[in-house]
Amino acid sequence: MPKICTLTPEDIELLTRPDLSAVPRHRQTMVRQRLDAIRRYESTPWQARGGGKREAGFEEAKRLGLTKHSFISLVRTWRKFRRPEAIMGARLAPRQNSPSPVPPQALLLIKKVICELGRHGPTTHMIREVQARAKREGIQVPCEYRLRHAILGQREVMGMKDLATTASKDLLITHCALDMQVRGSRGGSTHPIATLMAYRGQLLAIGLSLDPPAPRDVARILRQALSLFPTAERSVEEGPIALHINADHRTGWRELFGTIGPCFLRRGSTYEKLRAGQLAKVLLFSNDHGLVFRPGLTRRPEEQRMCSTEARASTPTLADAEASLQARLQPVTELPSLPRQARDTLIVALAHYLMT
Repeated sequence: MPKICTLTPEDIELLTRPDLSAVPRHRQTMVRQRLDAIRRYESTPWQARGGGKREAGFEEAKRLGLTKHSFISLVRTWRKFRRPEAIMGARLAPRQNSPSPVPPQALLLIKKVICELGRHGPTTHMIREVQARAKREGIQVPCEYRLRHAILGQREVMGMKDLATTASKDLLITHCALDMQVRGSRGGSTHPIATLMAYRGQLLAIGLSLDPPAPRDVARILRQALSLFPTAERSVEEGPIALHINADHRTGWRELFGTIGPCFLRRGSTYEKLRAGQLAKVLLFSNDHGLVFRPGLTRRPEEQRMCSTEARASTPTLADAEASLQARLQPVTELPSLPRQARDTLIVALAHYLMT
């Protein structure tokens, strides 16, 4: 007889209808997914040779994007605490010896030094400069280890703001996963990937996909947005408009750039070294469209973005969710006029690119 790990009615109730009041909102979807995996694993019987619980452990770990050992550790944590907040990937309480945050005066001093020395200056030189000025001005600064992390963090934040400022002057196409649920291709619900097009910081168009960012998504959103621009016999703008695309090193992007070709758009930055989704989060952080970004999920495959294995009746399809988001977009004013013939030619070229 195979050994079965029987779940009590209380355990089933805790796993199927958990109390997530102690779990932050942005982690609740992940916790539900983990609870569903634990329930399926605990309900699987043991077998003498292969299969059974062993195979179920591998399958659930793969579905969650974890290693087998990490998933087993998750199961053991659930067995010990029987609380959803225990498996959300964060400590139940902060450590007593955790480092204190950087004082406000020290943080202002760090920002001042970075602005004077430049973001790309040597970190060690910045640390010595901050320590020297703090000693002269009587400002308390943390230890060198904590100070180094504070300087690196501020340099990253300032760099992202500079990138967003540069990209917000022209056309930008970027990608980011959204904190919403749509029906997946294999059943269940998943987080979609949004392709966003903005002009000078204003959101022009949005498209959704179940797959990680690809050149075809950019071509589709660009073709959709071109129809929003007013046209004229000649462009009233001085020079071509820069088009910035948050792309990676895949060869498919070269074909897309070749399709766009020399026209009223010139190729801007590609931000290849920028972590996926971060540019969208910074550029469109203050938006009134109700978008909540999940940058860490942008490059992950669909199975690693799953919210649950069974979609609810209220979970929208990808097309319905996209139509709902597009309906929220506000008309963008002061768009530049594009040359009519060149715009129509590019729309036809993009349509042919999407058909191939």
